[in-house]
Amino acid sequence: MSQLILVLLTVLLTGCAGMVETTKSAGKSLEASIIEMMSSDGEDESSPPRALEDIVEQVFLTPVWQQKVTEGKGSDFLKLEMVVSDGKLFVADKKGHVFALDQQTGEALWEVQTELPISGGLEVGFEHVFFGTTDAEVVALKLIDGETAWTTQVSSEVLSTPRFSDGFLVVRSVDGSVSTLEASDGAERWSYVRDVPALSLRGTSSPIIKSGGVISGYANGKLVVIRLKDGLQIWETSVAVPRGRGALSRMVDVDSDPLAGERFIYAATFNGGVVAVDVRSGEIV
Repeated sequence: MSQLILVLLTVLLTGCAGMVETTKSAGKSLEASIIEMMSSDGEDESSPPRALEDIVEQVFLTPVWQQKVTEGKGSDFLKLEMVVSDGKLFVADKKGHVFALDQQTGEALWEVQTELPISGGLEVGFEHVFFGTTDAEVVALKLIDGETAWTTQVSSEVLSTPRFSDGFLVVRSVDGSVSTLEASDGAERWSYVRDVPALSLRGTSSPIIKSGGVISGYANGKLVVIRLKDGLQIWETSVAVPRGRGALSRMVDVDSDPLAGERFIYAATFNGGVVAVDVRSGEIV
């Protein structure tokens, strides 16, 4: 019995010795690797970056026609946009001139002097061309000859471009209200009212219509989606949060027009912030 115990002890001691030697060997191998890394000359063995190539201009633009028909917007901050419909180009200026030109030749088809201070537009729909004024009016002209079809008073001056969809014209005013008018006669369908900060930039984002919703940015950093058919708010989210003590440092106006894709809405604030928002939930991604 004593001989059996002696044999077992001998085997155990031999095994432990082997484990110790293995541990020492592994430790020496790790130590050698660390020393080798520390003693290396620090050269980067990764592939060098590819050299930048000169960009060769491939497209040359040649004017098809050129025509000066308006005095433009001058030094005023106005969103006077050209619009194209059925081969016609519609242009306006702040002094009330509206022109219809042939898109292919630039030939003037008609010209009207509305004598209105045009400040927002243009938009086309329902055989009309629409614009807003600093006198808080929304005006519709007939596409065929420029004759005034209707004029509607809204809550305040319009510095954004009205948007047409499904027989409705959506108008954003500088006081924060969004009005939806019947494109046929200018009758108000609904109005969404929202307060704006006492200090904000002069200007507003133009509403964007996407999948039955009206997307609008505000001077308090909010992005809002309203249902087109009845003006019910679907969701709102803060794309920028006011920070700082002074009124200037706390300005977070969303005056640029939102960009709506299939899944996300993109919005930017005047201080450089850009966010992507989920179309359905309003959550920032």
